Amino acid sequence: MAEAKAILRFVRVTPRKARIVIDMIRGQQVPMALAMLRHTPKHAARVIEKLLRSAVANAEQKELGDSDEMWVSQAVVNCGPSLETPRSGSPR
Repeated sequence: MAEAKAILRFVRVTPRKARIVIDMIRGQQVPMALAMLRHTPKHAARVIEKLLRSAVANAEQKELGDSDEMWVSQAVVNCGPSLETPRSGSPR
């Protein structure tokens, strides 16, 4: 079966918090996953909802099918670059 994907990088959400939301939608049909994300009170849910909508748009652009028939087959969260915080008392 053909797949469409979307990649989002450099998001200011910790991977640990994003994985909680990703685990909820993995394996779900797209309309159900979007409904779950819409009613989840976490900041990561807004970001992942935007990413899922992008993947659906990519699939529709490739003419892979209707969004009601699609499902989330794979969703991954990886670590990005961490912010460097200055130490107190160090000269800059």
